[in-house]
Amino acid sequence: MKHFIFSIEFVFGFYCLLLLIVYVMLFRMSSISIRKNFRKRNSRRVQTLMESEIAPGVSIVAPAYNESVTIVNNVRSLMTLFYSRYEVVIVNDGSKDDTLEKLIKEFDLVQVDFLVDYLVPCKEIKTIYKSRDISHKRLTIVDKINGGSKADAVNAGINVASFPYILNTDVDCVLANDTLVQLIEAVLDSKERVIAVGATLRMSNSSYVDSGMLVEAALPKPILARFQEMEYIRSYLLGKMGWNYLNCIPNVSGGIGIV
Repeated sequence: MKHFIFSIEFVFGFYCLLLLIVYVMLFRMSSISIRKNFRKRNSRRVQTLMESEIAPGVSIVAPAYNESVTIVNNVRSLMTLFYSRYEVVIVNDGSKDDTLEKLIKEFDLVQVDFLVDYLVPCKEIKTIYKSRDISHKRLTIVDKINGGSKADAVNAGINVASFPYILNTDVDCVLANDTLVQLIEAVLDSKERVIAVGATLRMSNSSYVDSGMLVEAALPKPILARFQEMEYIRSYLLGKMGWNYLNCIPNVSGGIGIV
């Protein structure tokens, strides 16, 4: 019995030691990756991407299902990013509340004729809406039959998107104003072909958000939310940035990613 207990303790001890070594290595590699990214930032190019009409075009695809309470502010948030060439494609995935009605009223939407090329499979797209207000020209609303998954809604947005780069995010995510600039910079900086770029997510609890715009980030006050914030930091800044040093990030978060 003692031999069995010793064997179990040895296995767990070896596992913990191995895990500690991996995390120390990831910490070292992530710190190198983060410093490297900071050194690459070019203020002149950032300004160009914010203003130039020849910057790479990006389509933001954000599915929405029963988001009536927050949909207007969330869409306004996505339309205030500092980038010259992008559009916002909101996919109403068969919402059962008044999500679509609120969007139509707030942004003065009308139905438009639109030939959809189903490049990727998705449930039937019923209607495409655009705004009559020139200030909302970036916005496209897709009304479709519910497909039972976020992937189906994202596919519908891809089929309607106008630009070659697709940013997939959740409609209730509040993006920093320079999100698109930083993501596209990662593509332009690479000498090899880039298939996807991810970003760091944080909890918005206790942060100051005004009309859908992040004004000041703050730590969450509830203790459970703080633990989740710590897990996000570990996962993104330690995990993904560490693997980025080896150019082998295992996955890009569904919360935000550009392809």
